[in-house]
Order: sequence, then structure tokens, then C-alpha cells
Amino acid sequence: MKNTERIANLALAGLTLAPLVVKVDPNLNVILTACLTVYVGCHRSVKPTPPSETMSNEHAMRFPFVGSAMLLSLFLLFKFLSKDLVNAVLTCYFFVLGIIALSATIVPAIKRFLPKHWNEDLIIWHLPYFRSFEIEFTRSQIIAAIPGTFFCAWYASQKHWLANNILGLAFCIQGIEMLSLGSFKTGAILLAGLFVYDIFWVFFTPVMVSVAKSFDAPIKLLFPTGNSARPFSMLGLGDIVIPGIFVALALRFDVSRGKESQYFKSAFLGYAVGVVLTIVVMNWFQAAQPALLYIVPAVIGFLAAHCIWNGEVKPLLEFDESKTAATSQDGSSGDKSSTKEQLIWVTKEMIDVSAIGIDSLLVCLLRQIVGGDFSDGDLWLCFELNERIQEMLLLWARNGFPVGALAVHPQQTLSALCTIMSLPINSFKDFAAAALATWAAACI
Repeated sequence: MKNTERIANLALAGLTLAPLVVKVDPNLNVILTACLTVYVGCHRSVKPTPPSETMSNEHAMRFPFVGSAMLLSLFLLFKFLSKDLVNAVLTCYFFVLGIIALSATIVPAIKRFLPKHWNEDLIIWHLPYFRSFEIEFTRSQIIAAIPGTFFCAWYASQKHWLANNILGLAFCIQGIEMLSLGSFKTGAILLAGLFVYDIFWVFFTPVMVSVAKSFDAPIKLLFPTGNSARPFSMLGLGDIVIPGIFVALALRFDVSRGKESQYFKSAFLGYAVGVVLTIVVMNWFQAAQPALLYIVPAVIGFLAAHCIWNGEVKPLLEFDESKTAATSQDGSSGDKSSTKEQLIWVTKEMIDVSAIGIDSLLVCLLRQIVGGDFSDGDLWLCFELNERIQEMLLLWARNGFPVGALAVHPQQTLSALCTIMSLPINSFKDFAAAALATWAAACI
């Protein structure tokens, strides 16, 4: 973790706790908290390997409609059912979700102090009566879940604004860290859709504001104002997470190119300007504002202006994390295949020069054949070893039988001779079946 990231984490923690001891201007608190949360989440999203699962264009197009259905459903639930009942059910749900989010947020900070095997060894737990459903976790995650459980219990019992904010920040950081848009095209589609979604539900209906006020769950951050008439200012988690995953994509784009975070800086600056503009307009009109109305144009506009200025529109639009992940996997498998091929080539060269110990090397390679495994890798090894063994048999015919090999590996050598000389090997599959049946048993 770099020094700037440590400073951002400490600043976010300090700013979250500050209203307990000093009066903090709620407008300044909203701006700094939102920006610091996005900064922390973006840097945590940078992983050694690209994400294997990303959002598609179709998912991005559907997201505003799914969000609208969920929002309207909650509005109707609060209208026709007891508000206390709905909030009690949601509290139970967010209690479990909060423990998971808090433990995932805390783990990177504590795992360096724990034994290595606590971080790596997985514990698999099967749900009773549903054995197919399993949960994987480590001991480090269990340790991190202990303070998370206390915070969630505190929130469930007291509904204190600080407990709400701690859970909300954990959700935001995990959302930005784990979600991947895949490409800037998908990100633009998602932001444009939610731009319209936010405007419609805030300006043209009372639904968004009504649900935000009725929904007693950590889906928003609360900032004390010191005003009894309006005790808290609110900022929805979606106004942090949705633009945040787009800014995080810009950071990973910079990292993938091995360059300094130039586009991340422009996207992050756009987010900060959008949040400031939201606060200014909200105070000017003294009314709730759809934050994405100002954040989305600012983020996309700043990033677009920067890449147009640099003349790098095409590389930015062609960037796709899902293809990067596939390329990375292909590269790693290619490296393994190349290593195997080099090993077989070395074996062939050793046979050609009658190298001492070649019989031992072949036996070791034969032990890599897995009985009953007809995968491409195992069959390829069977085929290659068939070629090498035939070469060695021809060498024995010319130069005499290697008594040393029989003395050191009598069972393996005799089994090799019996298999190769007695079985009719007419095709690749014939040899694969014979090898898998005979060699894997003989060389154990």
C-alpha cells in the first residue's frame, strides 16, 4: 500500500469519527467523504490479475429498469405495509451483509499480522440440508468478522448514525473494489441510463425522496448538521459506487498501460467537481438534488476531454478488461505448454546422445500420466512419451539392452517393454488407452 493510500484511509477514518468530537460543516463533510471513499475503493480495485467477470452492455442497459422496479417495490411496501415491519426485515438482511462487507474491508489491514496459513487455507462449510450450497472462508476472515459483528449488532440495536456510516462506507468500498464495468463503453451506457433514472425519480415523482427517508438501513450516509429541524444531510451510496466504478476503471486502464494515473486523475477530478456542484445547487435551491445529474456529465466530460486532448480516444474505447483477463489466462497456459514442450525436447536430445539416466527421466515423466484422465494435456503427454520410448527402443536395438536400467527400475522397465512390444498400437487413441491403463499403474 502506497503512502497516499494510507493517508486516504486514515483521513477517511478520521473524518468519519470527527463529528463525535467537533462540529464539521456537513457540506464539506459530504464532499470529502465521497471523494475519499472513491479514492480508497479505486486503489483497492487494482489487482494482480484482471477481473474474470465484468458487466456486459446488455446488463448496463437493463440496470436502470431493474433499479426502477426495486425502487417502486420498496415505495409500495412502505406505503401498504407497516414501516417498522419492512425495516425489521431489511435490518436482518443488512446485518448479515454488513458482517461480510466489514470483514472484507478489514482483512487487508490485519492479514499481515496473522499466520500465513490463516490467510491461505480455505475452510469449506456446507449448509445443512442443502449440501450443494457451500461457503468458503479463511481464518483471517473469521477474525475480521468479529469486530464486524459488533458493529452490526450496535447498528441493529441503536441505529446510530456512526454505525450506519461505517456500514455504508464498507458497502461503498467493496462495491467499487469488486464490481467491474469491463469497458468504457459499458460504463458510459450505465452512467447515461442512471443519469436519466436519477432525474426521473427525483424531479418527476416523490418516490426516491420518500424511500430514502423511510428506508432505515445503511443505503445512505448521514452527516450531522446540528439543526434540529434537519438533523442530517444525506448522500446515497449509489452516488458514490456508480461513478466510483467508472473512475476505478480509468485507474486500471492506466495501470494496464504501465503509465502514471493520468486518466484516473481526470476522472477523479470530474467526480469531485460533480459532488461540489451538487452541494452548491442543493443549497441554492434548498431542495434535494439528483447527484448523478451533475456527477455523470462531470466524470465523463473530464475524461473525454483529457483523452481527446491526448489523441487516445481509440485505445480508451477499445480497452476491455474481460479480454485482458482471457489474454492473461491464455498467456499463463501458454507458458506452461511451452515449458512442457521444452522438457520433452530435452528428453529427445538426451535419448539421441545416449545420456546416462535417460531411463530414470522417462520413468519420472510416465508418473505424470494420470490413470483415467483423458484430458488434452494427459493425452498429449502419452503421445509424446510414446514417441520418445520408441526412439529409446531403437537405440537399445542398435547399442544393446541397458542392463543398468533394468537393475535400477526392473518393474518399470519390464512393464515398458511388455506394453510397447505386445500391444498393437495403431493410433494415438490406442496408445493413450494402453498408456493410461498400464503406465500409470506400473510406475507408482
